[in-house]
Amino acid sequence: MSAAILATLAAGATPDCRPINGAQALIEDKAIHWIVVGELHGTVESPKAFADLVCLAGRSNRRVVVALERLTSEQSDIDAYLKSDGSPTARVALTSGMNWHLETQDGRSSQAYADMLEQLRLMFRARMFESIVTIMPAGPFDSAAYEKEMARVVQSAASTPDTLVLVLVGNTHARIKEVTFGGTTYMPMAGLLPHPGTRTLFVAANGRGTAWNCTMPKGAEKTICGVNLAMSGSKESSYGIGPATNPFNAYDADFYLGVPYTASPPAVGSSAP
Repeated sequence: MSAAILATLAAGATPDCRPINGAQALIEDKAIHWIVVGELHGTVESPKAFADLVCLAGRSNRRVVVALERLTSEQSDIDAYLKSDGSPTARVALTSGMNWHLETQDGRSSQAYADMLEQLRLMFRARMFESIVTIMPAGPFDSAAYEKEMARVVQSAASTPDTLVLVLVGNTHARIKEVTFGGTTYMPMAGLLPHPGTRTLFVAANGRGTAWNCTMPKGAEKTICGVNLAMSGSKESSYGIGPATNPFNAYDADFYLGVPYTASPPAVGSSAP
């Protein structure tokens, strides 16, 4: 658990919000109902940045809902953790689900992600947002239907005119232009949301870094997960939201980290519980 979280727990105070250049204008724009943050899974920096954005939104006068790329079957576990005391026992219960114990850990169940959930628990306790919604659907879906179902859940979370839904997903789901995988072309989740009310942010690191993710090396018989080189094209040294630099022009703006990525390993062991 990070020193910042421990200090907040000890003080029993409302979490401090790290400033993000350019974020306040998005948060205060009542015409915007969905801010979709597209991350590279398995880094220390992306979950922290998302938590900072939630913190700033939580200090606004808007109804804030958080939507996470977690299995819908985890909804009750996350709800229980938000209402818990954040103790080691509560954390074990949170991370007892299948997704935290898969042999293939792609970064969505990282130490940094678990720390982010603790930060969100503290914000929830301080009434800075209303709820967390899990958006990964269960059941067999083709890619297009999967994205449509995620978009339906995210769109329905904005149930009042003053709602702002903050969404953390992998950067492919945050695109607003079609993608093609396996010979199938489809629109990702963010591109299916009402675009006049949506802003998509590509999390952009500065320079060569690392991430915990999964690859299939040439000649390998199965996916191998671990620390890998991770880069993005940004040379921005500040921490904030600015013009998109993605060469595919698939996002509305960039969320500049100002630093390279750092790999975050799994929060728990990879063996089955």
